[in-house]
Amino acid sequence: MAAIARTVTYSFMSMARGVLRLAISIGVLASCPAGAEILLRADRVELTVPNGGMTRSEPPRSVSRFKHRSLDLTIEIEVNGPKYYEYWKRACAPEKLDWEATSPYQTGTLARTDQYFYSRISRDSRHGISTPKGSWLQHCLIFRSDELAAKMTIDLPKSAQANEATASEIEKLLASVRLAAASIEERGGSDPRLVLEMPDDVVPTGLPTYAFQLKHDRLPLSITVTLSDPEAFETNC
Repeated sequence: MAAIARTVTYSFMSMARGVLRLAISIGVLASCPAGAEILLRADRVELTVPNGGMTRSEPPRSVSRFKHRSLDLTIEIEVNGPKYYEYWKRACAPEKLDWEATSPYQTGTLARTDQYFYSRISRDSRHGISTPKGSWLQHCLIFRSDELAAKMTIDLPKSAQANEATASEIEKLLASVRLAAASIEERGGSDPRLVLEMPDDVVPTGLPTYAFQLKHDRLPLSITVTLSDPEAFETNC
């Protein structure tokens, strides 16, 4: 029997600033031979799927990245569904290993009133192993609302952290970043669901990356649509 196809249109981003520039990658998982046709329009993604329509299975995921203009300091903020709060919390504060005299993970408190978890992680390099004697520091903040969870990591050398002005800016950012109810259709330097007070010397490294998870209404078929900065086009696949 031939599959009956239906076109489902999702408007992910607006055209408020003229031409929409993005890189798109789409993954399709299905246990049936009937696939899904993908058509990229100027301001939306059209999915032609068999036997019905698609619905979003969870809130859109996003990753926003920033860097300091002069310091070797980077910031990454992830937004996902609320279930990721506990998952990220475990990643930011694993138990101390038996052979460690002191833990490279130190939890702390911030001037916040929402539900959050905060730790400082000592590393031997930016992406290296965690060690109390490392020369790098990672601030790891997990926070959530009823609908979303977020993880912000700030990486910098401990020598930069020792600067009083830099330490003060980081403390202010950790205390002020929030989640808000907002539409992601307006594409800027960060996810609009984030309320940020970035220091003047911290700038986006590009457009945020968004991932939309869609599930078929009846068939065992799911589609993930990822929208990212055009500069990421060559690395998406």
